[in-house]
Amino acid sequence: MLYIGLVSKSKNAELMKELNKSMVQAINIKEKEDLKNIKIDILVLEDLVIEENIIEDIIKNVKYLIIQDNINNIKINLDKEISIITFGFNHKSTVTVSSVTEENIVICFQRAIRNINNKIIQPKENIIKNTNKYNINKYIIKKIIDEILEK
Repeated sequence: MLYIGLVSKSKNAELMKELNKSMVQAINIKEKEDLKNIKIDILVLEDLVIEENIIEDIIKNVKYLIIQDNINNIKINLDKEISIITFGFNHKSTVTVSSVTEENIVICFQRAIRNINNKIIQPKENIIKNTNKYNINKYIIKKIIDEILEK
């Protein structure tokens, strides 16, 4: 089983429910005690709501760090290579939103990334239909994780 850690101001319960439908376990991390001897495979940083030293401890074992592009004041010392994927509305992000309408969201992978099976995901656009435009991050994060896990 893969473990995904979510660090966010909101619990993002909708996202956790969707992720837990598949073969992953999503954990909302607010403090170090939330980990309880669990090794996180994918860490999603949507907001900085925990101390950087705790984030550094978590990152020591992750394979992927998915981080919102507006978190720009974080300094993390990495002693191993991990895949860092940025997301948001910034045109420099790895994954960004190129269009939002009442009916759908277009998510754009701007750079190639490797998935968990070492396959390369080429730059592309994905249309997500029937969305709630007020929780765009949920759709972006879910799509990134689906691509990483080949779903």
